[in-house]
Amino acid sequence: MDRLAKYMELIIGIQKKGPYIFMGYSAGGTLAFELAKYMEQSGYVVSDIIMLDAQARMKKWLETEQDIINEAQFTVDFFTSQKVYKKYFDDVLKEELLENVKNYLTYWNNSFSTEMVDATIHQLKAIKTAETENFKHWEEHDKDYCLYEGSGTHYEMLIEPHLKKNAELLNNILANKFTIKV
Repeated sequence: MDRLAKYMELIIGIQKKGPYIFMGYSAGGTLAFELAKYMEQSGYVVSDIIMLDAQARMKKWLETEQDIINEAQFTVDFFTSQKVYKKYFDDVLKEELLENVKNYLTYWNNSFSTEMVDATIHQLKAIKTAETENFKHWEEHDKDYCLYEGSGTHYEMLIEPHLKKNAELLNNILANKFTIKV
């Protein structure tokens, strides 16, 4: 069973009917998009995709298996060496994290966002994130694309003090989804 089918099975096991709302940070935004597309094609309703500083993949980023291994090692070393993140990792978790990051980078590197979705894409852009072609590409895949200015750089979005500000933005997005209009 492929990754998207497994995720869909897990989601439907928890919530049988949509509409569904997915959220992903960074490369997880691509996964949320691909999962929404997969579920829509399977007849499910996904109302929203919330992305935190996610860039669309239009071509391979890493050319070789060694490039993937190197990037995975760099990512794990970066996060496990930062004081704010270090407390979450021990050596056992670090090895497991490295394997998970390698697997995900392999998936992400081969996922190209080329189709439209019916779901509304909400993108929280980190400060200092350039609106590159990969970033702007999401707008082409959604008729109701919404861009929001997030708080913090890419690596700071999920830690204090930026976490609270970004959580407020997310709460506002979700509150607007569940407001009953009379």
